[in-house]
Amino acid sequence: MLVNFIKKKSALLLLISFALLTLLPFWAMVVLAFSPFDLSQPLSLLPTRWSVENFQQVHQTIPLLVYACNSFAIAILATVCSLYVSSTAGYALARLPFKHKAVWQGLVWLTLMIPPQVNIVPLFILMKQAHLLNTHWAIILPACISGVMVVLYQQWFASQPVALEESAQLEGASVWQTFWHVCFPLSQGLTITLGLGSFINAWNGFLWPLIVLQEDKLKTLPLALALLKESFRDATNWPLLMAAACVSVLPIIVLYMVGQKLLISGLSQGGIKE
Repeated sequence: MLVNFIKKKSALLLLISFALLTLLPFWAMVVLAFSPFDLSQPLSLLPTRWSVENFQQVHQTIPLLVYACNSFAIAILATVCSLYVSSTAGYALARLPFKHKAVWQGLVWLTLMIPPQVNIVPLFILMKQAHLLNTHWAIILPACISGVMVVLYQQWFASQPVALEESAQLEGASVWQTFWHVCFPLSQGLTITLGLGSFINAWNGFLWPLIVLQEDKLKTLPLALALLKESFRDATNWPLLMAAACVSVLPIIVLYMVGQKLLISGLSQGGIKE
């Protein structure tokens, strides 16, 4: 009994230590954001005075609201489009018979083996030929296609009983009606899980927006943080930079807190097999 008690407490202590270690960078960001900028004092994780001056100065230095609106619009459109494309493609691969289905399935799996960095040059050329450079569509359209999401949707739809779809078709429902009114609502947990991941990826995107966006008014929050850092001349104002970082990460925290239970539900549903 004593050995089991020690093992349980040791495991709990280890998990708490890892949790605190994970939260340490976030705590440092919050503390620095509320700390006054003073070059004569070393940076500390326990400041003696808390201040909101940095947040006020951020809005005076850069148009943070404009960048936040850009990021929000891109993330929402990219999430909705990727969910629509991935769910319909996954359902087609799981249920519908069509010509060269195995070839298309292989191409989807092939995209999982290609690093995203390899696609940067071809995508840039494609966006240039489509005259979409320096527009938000150059970020949204590539984000609409995700091989991982297609495979996950395909596996989920394939694991569901066919009797539900056959009942709907016997009632006269078309393929689209069967998908939209029967199959897609059942994948709510998976959809929310993938939607959260897609939104976070689009919100935090940096490299591709940096390449395709030139005008400052079109840039996103991650690019705004880079512009803010470049605006410092003599020394980096870390408290000001961390205040901007807190603003940029706040929507992700709120979104995760709201969808936490649905996220866990979606992850558990993904492992269910018929």
